[in-house]
Amino acid sequence: MNNKTRRKSLDFVEVDRKYLSFLHSKDSNVQLHPVGKETKYIALRIKFNNIDYLAPLTHKIPNLPKKYFIDISEGKLGSIKINCMIPCFSSKLYKKVKFDMKTPYGHLMKKQWVKINVLDKRKEIWGKVKYLYNSNKLEKDTFCCKWISLELHAKKYK
Repeated sequence: MNNKTRRKSLDFVEVDRKYLSFLHSKDSNVQLHPVGKETKYIALRIKFNNIDYLAPLTHKIPNLPKKYFIDISEGKLGSIKINCMIPCFSSKLYKKVKFDMKTPYGHLMKKQWVKINVLDKRKEIWGKVKYLYNSNKLEKDTFCCKWISLELHAKKYK
């Protein structure tokens, strides 16, 4: 990755539920909320290997080995699940999240965004993405999505 790419801010996006369901049908490690649950799938958009990868944001993860996620502010502001990131080849399948400061989640996401971009956790994020992606090319890690396979399926999604 060149320096220009590294300096670019990382955005929060909301991912299309039908796309998530499609990928989940190909790999059960794709994080999917139960049907009917109003929870939105909010992810951090990370450019890796010239592909947009979407890594879900979640609450602090106490029992998962540290190599799979990155805590935001020691977990006080949640975590980024790098092991569950998904490839996305069309920007039509997600939309940038606007921080609604009238809601508690708006304030939380704004704090998360600042911790990631202003206080610069980007280098740590890209390092972990590269490490996990490259160490799981054979797709044998049961805690990670099967990214090579998902890339092939994602290209076919319509």
